[in-house]
Parts: sequence; C-alpha cells; structure tokens
Amino acid sequence: MVQAATKTLSAADRRQYRRVETAWSAVLQLGNQPLRCAVVNISSGGAKIALDGVDHGALAKTFQINTAVVLTINGLGDFAGRIAWTDKNEGGIQFAEDPAKVAQYLEFAAASRPPSA
Repeated sequence: MVQAATKTLSAADRRQYRRVETAWSAVLQLGNQPLRCAVVNISSGGAKIALDGVDHGALAKTFQINTAVVLTINGLGDFAGRIAWTDKNEGGIQFAEDPAKVAQYLEFAAASRPPSA
C-alpha cells in the first residue's frame, strides 16, 4: 500500500488572500456592544484584530465563531462579516462582501489614506 505524503502548510501558505500588516484603529460592533480594537492585518477576505482593555471572561460569552459583526475602520468605513476564529484578545473577521470588491475598495482607500494612519 502506498501512503500519500502529507505536507503541513503554515497559516501564511494556507491563506487565500495576501495580508497587509497594519496598526489601524477600529471599532468592532458585536451586537449592541461596540469594542475598540486595532486591525493587526487585513486582506480582501478579512482582518485580524486585537482587542485591548476587555474583560476576557465577559468577551468569551459574546465573541463566538460565526457571530455577525461590523468592523468600522477609522477613515476606511464599515466592513460587515463574521468572527472566523478567536484566541484570547485576538480574532479573525471574515468579510461578507465579495473579496474582489473589498480588494478594489482597499486599494482605493489605501491610495487616499495618509501613510501614518
């Protein structure tokens, strides 16, 4: 019997969309609870966020995978999506919008956004 060779891919190799590192301020609207956060990185498919100063016990009850959210990035606008993963004070947001449309919007916004923002 021949066994297939398996290769473990890193998270970066599994990603479908190229990510750009950022340090943007944002607000995650989780139900009726707005949470200040930082966008750690972003792609046309989603974003990695970090929440600071949040009670992790209380957050764990509402910060659940597949929960619908809106990520409002200062100077860029609103991105509807869902929570894809969580780890303590970090999480991944998968955008609901078509990635090609998000990519066009991000390119336009990045071109008009000050470099230090």
